[in-house]
Amino acid sequence: MLDQLTSQQRKLVYMAGIVVLMIPIVWLGLPEGSNPDEMKGRLASIRTEQELGQSTFGNVDPASSSMTLVLFGFRGIAASMLWYQADELRSQKNWSELQRTAESIVLLQPHFWNVWDQQAWNLAYNVSAEFDDVRDRFFWVKQGGKFLQSGVERNRKVPELYHYMGEFVGRKIGYSDEKDLFRKYFMHDPDEAFDADGVPDNDGFPEDDWEDNGADPEINPGKRFEKLGAMDNYLVAREWYREANRVLMNEAGGEQHKMADILFRAAPYKSTMDYARARSREGLFDETTRRAWEEALDAWLNEYGKTQFATTFKGMITLNGTREELQKLIEQDQETAGATYSLEEKIAVQGREQDLTNYRYWQTLCEVERLPEMVQARRMIYDGRQAWLQFGDAVKAEQSLIPGMQQFEQILNTFQDGMLLKEDEGFEFIEDAIDAVLLYQTINAGRPLPDEYPLKSIYESTEEKIIGIRNERQERFSREMFQR
Repeated sequence: MLDQLTSQQRKLVYMAGIVVLMIPIVWLGLPEGSNPDEMKGRLASIRTEQELGQSTFGNVDPASSSMTLVLFGFRGIAASMLWYQADELRSQKNWSELQRTAESIVLLQPHFWNVWDQQAWNLAYNVSAEFDDVRDRFFWVKQGGKFLQSGVERNRKVPELYHYMGEFVGRKIGYSDEKDLFRKYFMHDPDEAFDADGVPDNDGFPEDDWEDNGADPEINPGKRFEKLGAMDNYLVAREWYREANRVLMNEAGGEQHKMADILFRAAPYKSTMDYARARSREGLFDETTRRAWEEALDAWLNEYGKTQFATTFKGMITLNGTREELQKLIEQDQETAGATYSLEEKIAVQGREQDLTNYRYWQTLCEVERLPEMVQARRMIYDGRQAWLQFGDAVKAEQSLIPGMQQFEQILNTFQDGMLLKEDEGFEFIEDAIDAVLLYQTINAGRPLPDEYPLKSIYESTEEKIIGIRNERQERFSREMFQR
């Protein structure tokens, strides 16, 4: 057909074709304007929705060799060089330069979320451990938390990062050797920038008068939860875990690659238990602690326990579902997937999922901890510890410690046939039992222990799990005694 056209006509046809082809190209590639309401191309819209635009990258140091590689398109090589530099700077203990290098890494790899977790861990664990002053350690722990929080803001649809943030605030603050001070610093930051009154204490050093300080709002509660105000670290962690679950279900399409969903979504409920347990260990046996255990049990049974989870082969399941509720799930599976299961199969799957999550153990823990007898046992052990550590009164310490240990042992041995010590996650009670015996030994230093004493069966157990816990608690107890 084109053979019959003149040269001029063919040129016009080619021009028309070019114009037609330009329309989808312009539609796809129209750049994003400064005004969000301005018209933009399809690719720009996708970049905005997925937060993949170059505007989220920030700026690499223009004077660095990494910038040269970036300009030539070698972004991956530049990132690898920065990772190597970060390791070198850590070994050289050049902390300020290390932090800047970490920030450059994430500018090149902002959506590789493992970068955020690893570098936050590096700052909070490896760097902080190099300092002797606990306040300096806490500063670097905060830096790690703030760094990870920036990663959350740049990867808002990645539930794993929210979950890591919950672990960071909960475990790094609440599980470390310095947890007693870290938990206090989390509420009352030792940095004089957060001094509430500016009045120095008796020795004239305002930085020591930290108990009147406020919390660092960037980490407690964080920008995402600023309306809630400063809270206990475990309650802040719970909010991060809740946000992780929300993102998982609403934005990430139900996908995360950290652990099984049934374990992933249990975190906020366990954080409530951690909060109540921390208060008990700190001697706060008040109504707030009792309500926390009640709330933890109710949420475990009626929220987490009633949540539907997909299993590999047997449809949907709930961890605390009754036979009637499981029967309804069978009917639901039949309607939605055309699958038919027997009630016995559902009950068997429910049991396996309960084993996977140690569901019965955590339920029992909440039930035991809220008992008046357990509260009394913990109070007596705590009072004995304080009598010895604060006043060195061995007589008063034993008078409180021994009855507390006896009552503690009785509860552990009788409640559901000792299951609190048999479960894989029963280390909380084992740790408390071993700590009580270690304190008893310290009080009786120079005197042989009696042949029989409370909690002996746990402390002298030959079970591998208990031996490992005992060795770890002995080391930690020795450090605590040395620091005092």
